[in-house]
Formats: sequence, structure tokens, C-alpha cells
Amino acid sequence: LSGAAAGVFAPALAALTLGLTGPGEGFSRRIGRNEMYNHAGNASAAMLSGILSAWNKRAVFWLMAFNCFCSLVAVCFVPSAKQQPQPPTDSKKEKAVAVGGGLGSLFGSRNQSLRVFALCLALFHLANAAMLPLVGQKLAAVYGVEHATMLTSSAIVGAQVVMAPVSRFVGSKTDAWGRRPLLLLGFAALPIRGCLSSLSDNMYYMLTVQ
Repeated sequence: LSGAAAGVFAPALAALTLGLTGPGEGFSRRIGRNEMYNHAGNASAAMLSGILSAWNKRAVFWLMAFNCFCSLVAVCFVPSAKQQPQPPTDSKKEKAVAVGGGLGSLFGSRNQSLRVFALCLALFHLANAAMLPLVGQKLAAVYGVEHATMLTSSAIVGAQVVMAPVSRFVGSKTDAWGRRPLLLLGFAALPIRGCLSSLSDNMYYMLTVQ
């Protein structure tokens, strides 16, 4: 259930953002701000989870339920399609924006570059999703299972604190620098992270790498 919900949030927020800002530079900047707040929230939730786990292991799940409730309240303040103002759009840029056609457009004969991009993203997330659990298992094996939750929370907090300003920076530079060099930097960071994580079992080193 958690994985299914997580797969819905990102495209749903992107669709809401596109509806509120329209295509163009405003959309890129807003996505960057969305990700900044997303990572700041993840860091806060991980920090609270680490603190609450010392009191009660089940408190983490109550915290997630409370965050879900707050998200539902926030969605209620998003204007509906009939109420939201239409942002000004450039006619040339508007014509350049491709209209999505679902999975059929992805597997169409004219979208080879889109298929390659989708494959790259799938491989990236396949590797990235396993990285943090492996680090958590390694830390738990070295320092004991009783410290696993606190150490994993520390790894999450460190990573999210770095990603928050980076997301804002990338969102502000996307249209000026182009998406390809920024994506290549992001893809390159993952194997570097994996190689560095395998060099030592020291807690402070591994948390710094994350």
C-alpha cells in the first residue's frame, strides 16, 4: 500500500503544479520549490521518527498517519480547475508542448528517445531504492539492531538536508542550463555514492557519504 501510494504522489503533484502554473519557466521553478519542501519534510519526519522510536517503535506509523491527514487538509486548499486562474502562456511555447497520450505515446514509433529516457529513469530508481536499505542493514550489522532506526533516520536526514537546497537550485537553473547536463550529474552521483559506501563501515563516514 505504501509503495502504491508513493507511486501516485509524484505524478499527481506534478499534474497539480502544471495546472496551477502552466508550462514554461514557472513550472520548472515551482517543481524545484516542491522538491525543496518535499525533502525538508522528509528530513523533519525522519528526525521525528528517530526521536519517537526511542520512546515507542510503533510511534513512527502514527506519525506517518498524521502526515497523511495534514496532506489531505492541504489538498483541500488547492483551487479546482474551474476556479484557478489561467497563467499567461507564450503561444510558441504552448505549441511546442506535446500533449500526452498515456502509455500508447510512450511506445509509439516516434518516441524512441522517450523510451530510452524512461529506461534510464527505471534503472536509476531500481538502484537508488535499494541503496538506503543496504546502508541501513550495514549499519545495523556493525552497531547493533537496537540502533538501526536511529542510524537509518540519521542517514535520511543527512541526505534530505542536502537535497532540499539542491532541488531549489536545480529548479531555478533548469531552463537556463538545460535538463540534460543536470540529469547526467544526477545519474553520475548514484554509482559514486555506491562505490564510496563500500569503502568503510565507519558510522560517521557512511552518514557523510549519504
